[in-house]
Amino acid sequence: MKTEFSFADKNILIVEDQKPFQVMLKGMLKNMGARNVVVSPNGEQALVRCNEEKFDVIFIDYNLGDGRNGRQLFEELKERKLLPVHNVSMLVTGESELNMVIGAVEVRPDDYVVKPFSQNLLKQRVSRTWLKKQTLLPLLMYLDRDQLDKALIQVDELSKTAPRLRTLILKYKADILFKLGKFQELEAFLDQVLKVKSLNWALVYKSKLMRSKGKHSLAIKYSKEALSLSKLTIEAYDIIADCYLQNSETKPAYDWIRSGIEKSPFSVQRQYKLSSIAKLNKDYDVSIKACNQVVELTSKSFRRDQKHLLNHIRNIIDICELEQDVNKKRKYNQEAIYALQKSKHEQHVNAALKIEDFEQICMARLDSVNGLNYQAKRSFFELSAKFTNRKIDLPSNLLPDSVSLMLKIGEYEKAKEYAQKVEMVKDDLDDFAIEMIARARENAGENIDLVKTLNKKGIEDYHKGELHNSLKYFEQALNIAPMNSGTALNLIQVLISLIESEPRSRWQLIDRCRFIFKIIDGMPLAQANNQRAMSLAEKFNTLVTEPKK
Repeated sequence: MKTEFSFADKNILIVEDQKPFQVMLKGMLKNMGARNVVVSPNGEQALVRCNEEKFDVIFIDYNLGDGRNGRQLFEELKERKLLPVHNVSMLVTGESELNMVIGAVEVRPDDYVVKPFSQNLLKQRVSRTWLKKQTLLPLLMYLDRDQLDKALIQVDELSKTAPRLRTLILKYKADILFKLGKFQELEAFLDQVLKVKSLNWALVYKSKLMRSKGKHSLAIKYSKEALSLSKLTIEAYDIIADCYLQNSETKPAYDWIRSGIEKSPFSVQRQYKLSSIAKLNKDYDVSIKACNQVVELTSKSFRRDQKHLLNHIRNIIDICELEQDVNKKRKYNQEAIYALQKSKHEQHVNAALKIEDFEQICMARLDSVNGLNYQAKRSFFELSAKFTNRKIDLPSNLLPDSVSLMLKIGEYEKAKEYAQKVEMVKDDLDDFAIEMIARARENAGENIDLVKTLNKKGIEDYHKGELHNSLKYFEQALNIAPMNSGTALNLIQVLISLIESEPRSRWQLIDRCRFIFKIIDGMPLAQANNQRAMSLAEKFNTLVTEPKK
């Protein structure tokens, strides 16, 4: 193994958009013996170069002008496995602000340097990092191939042969044990490490372990201990927020996730978590801003995906449903429409969903929010018919909205049908969409049970001949679930019986019956309900046309 580092035999890439710094850094490297130095002015060209050849050392400036920034480029290079295992990748930033530095460190480059820096400092940092990677190379190769069991054996070997890197090697061991799910062994290992010294990374793994066991109070305790050692242990903020949330303590969860965001706002996952927790705390503007921030963060990165834009719009509509203040509801309604209009101008390569279809279901959801349930239902089933007529399934990206809308208007059987389809395509949906469905089902849970109970009582009284009591129960059920087809048919059946038995109220009852028929008119029904609807319509038409007795 080499014990000295030399730039002379290294293939080096500089990714930098500013010409003066390109010249300066290239000059430094040449002065230190570098012979093969390539410069790319932006992330796109850097990706092409890394696809074509392997670089031993890469310097990536954090700010690269338009297009990907350095953090996003580094993430993509790692994701696409365009960095050799032995490679040293360094992020270079001119920003000394804490959140910029943490944002750079959080994606785990091999090292980072803050401008301006001396030639001597650069040589020390690159040399140290290179030699460290050379020592760890056997372990890194196993990790690169996802051979965790072999990596675990290698960790134990390295702990004997590389005592100077002991702390780092121990951290690798904790990570491997956690990924392998060897929690009992991990706990014993962490307790042994912490007995010798309180290390913030060990406390974080202890916290993650407690969280996985559902011991949220202990997880919070260990994460807070880690933060007492270093306020920059960002993962600890996420764990604490998540554990408070699991304990239904939404206010402290909100305080902790905001503290994490303040220190490192560039994580997509953290912004989504902030949006979700802010919504639970009824801080709707922050929730919308966080989801929009996800769209901004991913707009120029390889993580750019139509789903983030869809989630942003869904989130605004969710908030429209939750907001009680009429003026604020109107504001969010307009914001959702504006976001939908803006989305039409967004270009998404290989988009899984036509934005026009998504727009139609979103407008249906907004109609329902505004009390236009009949219009919402008709609009949705017109959209659904487009796919049914072509004998193809509703796109998976429309299923969360379908479940949410059907639950909102009270079409519980349809909601159940779409929820079953969700189970079959769950892998196509992200956490936001899955959570959206779970939240909609949870919110509708009591209503579903209540409507079922009211229908049951209505049916029982109908069979007893107590028509007015029956009518009352079905009306109450329909008030809760305004577009429920089963309840509508039950109500029509009672109204027809009342038309027959109470001629004095004939025309009032007929008008009410006609209104209820609109709920099912032209809508797809289950076969049994469809036959029942046809039978009731025939009987109603006969009553309406026959001469009054």
